[in-house]
Amino acid sequence: MTYSIEYVEVMADPGGQAVRLTSLAGGALSIITGLVVLLWPRKTLLLVAALLGVWLVLVGILRIVQAFTGKGHSRNSRILTGVSGLLYTVVGAVCLRDLFTTVNLLAVIVGLVWMVGGVAEIAWRKRHSVILGVFGIAAGVVVLVWPEISLTIMAIVAGAWLVVLGVVQLVLGLYRPTAAR
Repeated sequence: MTYSIEYVEVMADPGGQAVRLTSLAGGALSIITGLVVLLWPRKTLLLVAALLGVWLVLVGILRIVQAFTGKGHSRNSRILTGVSGLLYTVVGAVCLRDLFTTVNLLAVIVGLVWMVGGVAEIAWRKRHSVILGVFGIAAGVVVLVWPEISLTIMAIVAGAWLVVLGVVQLVLGLYRPTAAR
């Protein structure tokens, strides 16, 4: 016998109180995060760069540990794991050393991805794909020419989106019918 996820949730919490509380907490957290991003978009970008650097260093250290403790793996596999771990660690340390350069590098990556995506859309040769492709290439060029401004605008848009999403979650959480009502 199989049960859907909704059925299990209803059986575990017939009044829907857990779903309601999760929606309220998620909405509040989303609004707070969105406001932080809106108030400090550039500092938020630097925080993202720092988190990326920390993540890379941690993954690198874990890979190096795996290379030395990886029982049952071939010697070549452990060597590749160790080398990739070393690479992750070095790149993470470089990211942490200069957060502004990391933010600019992220902008370059976003710009290039949009440009390549735009070229791919044009290659499909359908009318809507060509239009999307031209917009993708144009957006990529804008990000490459003005990386800091572009990322700041993206951060502001993301912050506004988080606030709107949080408000919607709060409204849904507040007006969610429960068995107790």
